[in-house]
Amino acid sequence: MTDSGPQDAKHRTLLGRLAWRAGLDEPLATDALAVLLEEPAIRVAVLNDLEARFRPRYPDIDLRRVVDVLPRMFDGVHGSPDIVGCDDQGRPILVIEAKFDSPLRREQAISYLQLQERDTKGEPFAFVLLMPKYRVKAASDVGRDAAHELGMNEGVVLTVSWQEILDVVEAAAATLQSGTRSYGADAEQLRDLVEYRTHAGLEPPTSTNTDDIWDTSLPFYVIVNPATRRLDEIRGTKRYLRQGIDSSGFGPFHYVAEPVGLLYALGPHRAFASHGLGPLWVRIGGSPRADGRDIDGVRSRLARHGGWVLRDDWGYVWVPIDIEGLRDEDLVDGVVDQVQDILRVGLPSSLGLDEEPIGAP
Repeated sequence: MTDSGPQDAKHRTLLGRLAWRAGLDEPLATDALAVLLEEPAIRVAVLNDLEARFRPRYPDIDLRRVVDVLPRMFDGVHGSPDIVGCDDQGRPILVIEAKFDSPLRREQAISYLQLQERDTKGEPFAFVLLMPKYRVKAASDVGRDAAHELGMNEGVVLTVSWQEILDVVEAAAATLQSGTRSYGADAEQLRDLVEYRTHAGLEPPTSTNTDDIWDTSLPFYVIVNPATRRLDEIRGTKRYLRQGIDSSGFGPFHYVAEPVGLLYALGPHRAFASHGLGPLWVRIGGSPRADGRDIDGVRSRLARHGGWVLRDDWGYVWVPIDIEGLRDEDLVDGVVDQVQDILRVGLPSSLGLDEEPIGAP
């Protein structure tokens, strides 16, 4: 399974095809979800699903009391939550904060929890973080830390993926009579928008301080430099001088030229790390005279024969390196083994040109 991008535009709905235009991102998606939740059958289905997820850790919650769903009900220091579900007394017993690739900060979660606790006046309440799949774990950690800091039961915070909620919305919409309005078509358009925003190319983080996300000197000297040196010895390849952090947030790294005319680089990626993805990646691209079909072949082979979740950003194929649980001497060994597997599966077996990379010394 790849994560390489949205489906072909010609097969996508109108809203999905327009999603790339400025401003059509989180507010549009969350407002669209709020509109769909106005339909009682869809609202009940989503609330029942959320309550079932809350119950094991938070048995006091009763989302059947939600009678109205509104977008952006109250404002705080850190903005306003995207969707608020109120009981018959107007108390916000359900708050949903949704994200695609914008930051989720602990201070924001704390602010919303404080406001919700104040406005529910002692009633049990639920705070939901709605995220792309790849951000669920990181967002869960933020929500748990925010609850702990306020002395709350961490069970008041639930992190769920957009895809899981959309499955519930679509199933409920399918049971409704179309009439003059097709809720199924509405749900399809929302899924199309979410899929685009989930898989769109990630922008670099706005911070100019590289230490905010990843100490780039440490992984270079502890992982990247020794790993690429060892890979050169194993594969008989040639690496070029150290490159700095590029405009996408990738680096420092070495270009390594493979004899099939392709280049790869191993390095930390600040933009991916800032969006909740793994911090260490292999980037595969072509040399100046490489055929573009070579990269398509790499992508196809990795998707077909490997278990990697690929990304396709800035004209490269990106493959994550899993360093969780690796320590000390096992760290470089584990990274080298993974890169070897990626290159063995992804690179063509036929020999071609060994080209100089663009900008190589």
